[in-house]
Amino acid sequence: MRIRSTPGYLVALIAAVAVSGSSPGDGNGTRPEPPGEKPSPVPGAAFVRKYGLTCHGAEKNRGELDLSGFPDEAAAVAGRKVWANAVRAVRDGEMLPKGEPQPTADEREAFAEAVRGAFRRADAGKPRDPGRRRIARS
Repeated sequence: MRIRSTPGYLVALIAAVAVSGSSPGDGNGTRPEPPGEKPSPVPGAAFVRKYGLTCHGAEKNRGELDLSGFPDEAAAVAGRKVWANAVRAVRDGEMLPKGEPQPTADEREAFAEAVRGAFRRADAGKPRDPGRRRIARS
């Protein structure tokens, strides 16, 4: 049996990437927040202020939904189920009620993308779910 060796150029390339430190952050692919920087705002903050807080704010929270309780992106990610439902309702046209000023299709998509982007950034450093494992029969 012959053992194959790894080509020298591949070893050199891997070593160069590992030593160069070209990836900023703590080594897991995430960038650290600069000291003193404010936390990211709620995803789609302008959309929420314009269309959401009149009915789902601190003073008036129809459907027992208060979107003003999410001060930043981290809080929105922690309340992922609420925001995923909000994106679905906005995308499907369930929100906003008839008779209210309606967002354009571009505004709806920008809001959905802002929320999905916040979820992607939060999940970036986490290990992925490997899914179901099958039992091997022998």
